[in-house]
Amino acid sequence: MLHHLLDPAQRRLLCQAAQLLTGADGVLDLREEELLRRLRAACGAPELPAPPADLDALLARLEPAFPEVPARRALLFELMRFVVADGTIDDDELDVIAAICRRLDLSRDVYRRCRDLARRLAALEQDALDLVADDEPPPA
Repeated sequence: MLHHLLDPAQRRLLCQAAQLLTGADGVLDLREEELLRRLRAACGAPELPAPPADLDALLARLEPAFPEVPARRALLFELMRFVVADGTIDDDELDVIAAICRRLDLSRDVYRRCRDLARRLAALEQDALDLVADDEPPPA
């Protein structure tokens, strides 16, 4: 949704961060997998770049690649979409998000706003999918 605000190198790092985040809890939910597919397509990456070796490797690359606050917030929002995608917020995923917020100097308020917006967006997307899948004929 906000990935278009990022430059190509930042989008690549977003994809890598999303991969690391979705693997943090040891389970790749179908909704997370679909989000990864859509993110890859939206970022113009036919294949996902290799994920970073670990969280420290990712963090070391994020800070210099995201010098501006708007790009940092866009990254956090996009990642929060993965955290809320399966309907539960896992502690392992939160550890990754917390580390990113600390490294990029993003406040708890920004975290909460991104989380709440990601939840609302997920609910709206589900409502839209429900609407399209509805078997009820439209009114005459």
